[in-house]
Amino acid sequence: MIENNQQDNKVDKEVKMNFDDAISEEKQILDLAVFNVLKGVFGDAFENAVKNHNGSANENIKKIEGALKNTDLKELEHAAHSLKGAAAQFGAFMLSELAEQVEQFAIESEIDKAKNIFSRLKVAREDVEAEMRKNLS
Repeated sequence: MIENNQQDNKVDKEVKMNFDDAISEEKQILDLAVFNVLKGVFGDAFENAVKNHNGSANENIKKIEGALKNTDLKELEHAAHSLKGAAAQFGAFMLSELAEQVEQFAIESEIDKAKNIFSRLKVAREDVEAEMRKNLS
């Protein structure tokens, strides 16, 4: 009975993740409403803030990649968590959701699942950076 409940919970999580993936694919790369509010808040310093954000996000991608290669779950969790928060702050919600999935896989010691979505995470990061550059002015 306990094994059945654990199996059901595992299936429920995977179904939820697939559902979340479907929702994420419908989202825009960058929520311009959030991005433009930040532009107003930062004023003349916004371009530098975006540059710093992109540098930090790219460093976190490198850390995630290294953690996946070295099976370093703590580093994986930390880097994915950092990327998740920073992406959401700038309105890159699809990237944030992918980073959250990687973070959750690290917590659950599911390194193979994290590896399976890393390429999507990396492409999403590149798309966000390009979209930010396009919308700076």
